[in-house]
Amino acid sequence: MVENQNSEVVNRMSEELKEGNIAALPKNVQPNIQPVLISNPVRSCDVMNDANNSTTSDVVIFTTPSNKDFYLVAVWLSVDKDVLNDSTFTFIETSLGGEVESLISLAHIPLVATHKEIALSYPTPIKIDRGVPITMKGSFAAGAQRKSGGIVGYTVDTLYKK
Repeated sequence: MVENQNSEVVNRMSEELKEGNIAALPKNVQPNIQPVLISNPVRSCDVMNDANNSTTSDVVIFTTPSNKDFYLVAVWLSVDKDVLNDSTFTFIETSLGGEVESLISLAHIPLVATHKEIALSYPTPIKIDRGVPITMKGSFAAGAQRKSGGIVGYTVDTLYKK
């Protein structure tokens, strides 16, 4: 059996596990504690947000926490527009690795009544930058339009401080 002699690692594990200092455990129990790395833990989604808009302004669906990592697992978008609406594109964007990226989009023909919707789920969650908005966008100058979008994801406390 491998014995961990690095007190910094042992104390950090204890702190992260919220079990208190491992040295406080009885001496006969300490050698039996085995750290285990779970590479793909089962996670519960704790963020489910949506937004609706019938104006030309952008709408923030969710702003990622600045003190936790946020992983996106699903996104959806729908658009309803009348025959007088001149818009051509509606999308949801955010920042990934410092770059603004589109997560999902719908193209539509101007001056044609339309109902479109799309939903994506990601088998590998996408890590979104900290403290950034996830925004639904799409503008028009004429006619009526209603756009709706939403996201599902989860937050994770960082195991090791950067």
